[in-house]
Amino acid sequence: GGRDNYYNNYLYRTGWTYKGQIMGTPLFFTKERARAYIKDFSDPDEGAFNFNVVNNRVIAHHVGIKGAIIPQLEYKLLTTATVNYGTYGGINGGIQKWGSRTNPNLAYAFDPPLKQYYFLLETSISLKNNMKLMFSGILDAGALSDNAGFMVGMKWSGNRSFRKEYP
Repeated sequence: GGRDNYYNNYLYRTGWTYKGQIMGTPLFFTKERARAYIKDFSDPDEGAFNFNVVNNRVIAHHVGIKGAIIPQLEYKLLTTATVNYGTYGGINGGIQKWGSRTNPNLAYAFDPPLKQYYFLLETSISLKNNMKLMFSGILDAGALSDNAGFMVGMKWSGNRSFRKEYP
């Protein structure tokens, strides 16, 4: 019918999920995730169909760059920008309604569409003995969530063999 409802169908009501997480793309939302991030979230298909994936119309742009400032100092920067539209059923007040926005006064969480931005910066400094000191910082900002975090770590990559050689 032209109204794609990715990851939802009448046989698998939980969608393509495992332990509440969507498999395949982290940009789609389950009902649980939508309720965690969107105040007063309600799903128009809650009673009739009760699908689990409530945000499967997403436009996203992902860009990454990787390089080295000097041979010992490497970096990686990833950024993703999304515009989240929810589902066709949600915007029309239920999947059984087939107009193009049948009720313009319908209060829907993804109307207007929700914009979200994700950033990751990783750096590593090469030390002696195949060791690297690593720093990572993340930032999520937008209409869905505002989060930040960091990580510090060490990495050893050696090519030593622990097998005993016999003559």
